[in-house]
Amino acid sequence: MFFPERIRFIRKSDHVLEIGPGAYPYPRANVYLDKKFSPEEQLAQFGEATRKRELESLVYYTGNTFPFADKEFDYVICSHVLEHVAPQDLPTFIGELTRIANRGYIEVPNVFYEYLCNTPVHLWLIGNHGDKLHFCLKKQDNNVLLNTMRHCFYHTDLALPFLFSRYRELFFIGFEWIESIDYSIDEGTDNLFGLSELQRFQRPMINPDNWTTESLPPAGVLLSMIKAKLIGGLKKHFRFTR
Repeated sequence: MFFPERIRFIRKSDHVLEIGPGAYPYPRANVYLDKKFSPEEQLAQFGEATRKRELESLVYYTGNTFPFADKEFDYVICSHVLEHVAPQDLPTFIGELTRIANRGYIEVPNVFYEYLCNTPVHLWLIGNHGDKLHFCLKKQDNNVLLNTMRHCFYHTDLALPFLFSRYRELFFIGFEWIESIDYSIDEGTDNLFGLSELQRFQRPMINPDNWTTESLPPAGVLLSMIKAKLIGGLKKHFRFTR
């Protein structure tokens, strides 16, 4: 989780569930829910990562619905899970979040993270407009470039993943929701980008007051700009670290 400070509306008396606790379970949760994977799928999803502490209240499930009653929890945390959910299961999964609790927190990697890392077990490119999530299913025809970038990050310089913590606002989405979760599944990538994302790449001489949503370049051009800037940064990094 990259934005723990954004979890603000958990009361002392709240019954809290965390879904997919991973290596670092959220300490305030009372119950943890994880999917039961085969050993092969467990390795694919989590690699060699191990949970940093034992969980006494860990529940496993195997179907599409969660093994809890309606509104059994006051708050549900779902951090870095939605990007793993299969297309046919995503609507049900999001519906289950709002069925078992009235409030919660969602965190996901965004499209910029995926275009840099192309994590194989992440199925979606994700963007947001405020608290509305936009999901676009990954396509496999661009994996040559994306897998090359992933190799640079995870096998050439093991310190590079710390980039994500330093620039977390650029690579991740995190927000609380109440009663409902606003989202859409889109065919294209245009809805994955917005003015706020592009502003993070602006040069000092550009006046953001003159920018409008209509003046933004198409998504494909924007991706080319981002890739060029990131690749340039990688080249500069390697030049000074070798």
